[in-house]
Amino acid sequence: MQFPVSILFGEFIDAGMYILSAFQPDDMLICLLSLLLGCLVLGFGVYLEVIADVVMLPGEAFVKAVNIKFHTEFGSTKMCFDTTMSVIAGLLSFVFTHKLQGVGAGTIIAALLVGYVARQIAKIESLKSVLLNESYLNELV
Repeated sequence: MQFPVSILFGEFIDAGMYILSAFQPDDMLICLLSLLLGCLVLGFGVYLEVIADVVMLPGEAFVKAVNIKFHTEFGSTKMCFDTTMSVIAGLLSFVFTHKLQGVGAGTIIAALLVGYVARQIAKIESLKSVLLNESYLNELV
């Protein structure tokens, strides 16, 4: 099921890029605020994806598998995974293009921040009970 979900996710990314294509801020503060807002939204989306526990994108599924196997905390493991993938992408860009391409400060900030946001949201127990409708789930058991 990850394959069709990954394709659908890619289509949503493409649609979002098309919708926001006119948004090209020159001001560094606006760029930073946009990055932070994007990390908040993505971190919340990752949190929802993990608590739904239905079908996950491959990256989050790998992190969840590591989390289960080694009893780690999801948000911290996600930060390590994303940072590792960013470093590997940077190294591969040097190997194949002899310069750094596609990995910048925003990539590293996002790699560190998305897992952190997901971890902080996971600490809000009342949110989880509302999203999962735990009273309804308890009635089913």
